[in-house]
Amino acid sequence: MGLLEDYKENYTTGSPISNAINLKSILMIIHGTADDNAHYQSFERLANKLIKHNKMFDMMSFPMQLYGVNGRGGKSLNVRVIMGVFWKRVLD
Repeated sequence: MGLLEDYKENYTTGSPISNAINLKSILMIIHGTADDNAHYQSFERLANKLIKHNKMFDMMSFPMQLYGVNGRGGKSLNVRVIMGVFWKRVLD
């Protein structure tokens, strides 16, 4: 996408935070708090924007974990169970 300074409009247009108002269904957000590519404060900003626009969402954070579902401490199983429960609730 290039640098923010050079492509600010693209970053804004493509941001989930900017598009939160357009959410049409429930959303599941899973975030590793140690992910240095998607900072935790961005996760919180998205949650705040969803709340502001009365959008329904589930969220789960994994302390001291990076991105992805494979990790130490049973994270992979936990993520898969959480996702299964979410999909069953949303699709039933």
